[in-house]
Amino acid sequence: MHSAGAGEKVGPDDTVVVNYRGTLIDGTEFDSNDGVEFSPARLIEGMAEGLELLAKGGKATFYIPADLAYGENAPRGSVIKPNSVVVFEVEVVDIIRN
Repeated sequence: MHSAGAGEKVGPDDTVVVNYRGTLIDGTEFDSNDGVEFSPARLIEGMAEGLELLAKGGKATFYIPADLAYGENAPRGSVIKPNSVVVFEVEVVDIIRN
C-alpha cells in the first residue's frame, strides 16, 4: 500500500493527524491508533523521514531498520526488543501547519 497523497508534503515543524499500526517484522502488533496528532520532530527518525514523503491522504508502509527506530534502546515493557526492525502502516488524515 502506497499513495503519496495530494498537496504539500508533511514538514518537520508540522503537526500531523494520522491513523497508524506498528508491528514487528513478524507481524506482532505493538501499537495502533486512529486520529492521533504527532509532530514528526518528536518521533523516531525513520517515522519522521517517512512522514515527510507524504501529503494529506497519503498512505504508506514503512519498514524501519533498527538504527532509525529504537536501536538498542527498545521501549521498556514492550514486545520491541533491542535492534528490532519495526513496520508502520500510516495514513495521513490531516496536516496542521505550525
